[in-house]
Amino acid sequence: MINVPLDKILFIDIETVGIESDYPTLEKKNPKLAELFSNYESWFKKRFPEDADVTLDQLFQTRTALVPEFARIQNNGIFRWKWEVSINWT
Repeated sequence: MINVPLDKILFIDIETVGIESDYPTLEKKNPKLAELFSNYESWFKKRFPEDADVTLDQLFQTRTALVPEFARIQNNGIFRWKWEVSINWT
């Protein structure tokens, strides 16, 4: 366990989403990248056994944000924790 006060840590949050909304759109806009994604299908299905029976399009929609080649940054957040307790007894 790291023994550093929370107010001394800078937190960074990067949210990613798939580069396209679905696999057919990726095929139309970037066929080479779509082919690369299809090569990842077995890797995804080994890593996520619950996806063993899903289609390539369903896999694309749910897992693309996990692989940088198929993701884009949606937003970033940088923050520092500041804990204040304030009680107003009026």
